[in-house]
Amino acid sequence: MQKFNHFLAAYGDEAIHRAEKNLVEELTKINNHLQSSGYRYVTGDDVTLYDCELMPKLQHIRIASKWYRNFEMPHHLSALWRYMRTAYETEAFKESCPADQDIIANYRGKARTDGLKPISAQEEALMQPTFTLSVPDDISTY
Repeated sequence: MQKFNHFLAAYGDEAIHRAEKNLVEELTKINNHLQSSGYRYVTGDDVTLYDCELMPKLQHIRIASKWYRNFEMPHHLSALWRYMRTAYETEAFKESCPADQDIIANYRGKARTDGLKPISAQEEALMQPTFTLSVPDDISTY
């Protein structure tokens, strides 16, 4: 998801706004595909390689965008949120999903951090790992 990397690296209000718009357009395309297919996963009702690639990317987008840009995935993308719920209910995803702090650390140095309070290595080491594995309450199930 190149648009996600551009979003995190964008500098200046106009560039950030444009990059956010591009990211939302990309997320909307995924949402529309999921909605029109009617499947639980990208290509069917069983997990495939596409899901093994997409699910972690969406988790990275969700966590890093919130941390570095205070951006939330749009609530109206209900098919995308249902897909995320399916990911969170998939045992293999839950077992392999990195902690939020690990995702955030992965983008340190890649994302613009203007205005963010830096976290020292010591503070980071003392933090309890958190795992964001929930979706908005009003997102319906399949």
